[in-house]
Amino acid sequence: MKRWGVTQDQLTAAHRKVGRLTKDIAAELGKKR
Repeated sequence: MKRWGVTQDQLTAAHRKVGRLTKDIAAELGKKR
């Protein structure tokens, strides 16, 4: 599965880091781009 152009592994890592707040995950992934 790909969302926001990232891999499942990156999503999993983001979930662990910021919990289940999708907005925070999106922001975290956005910073890495």
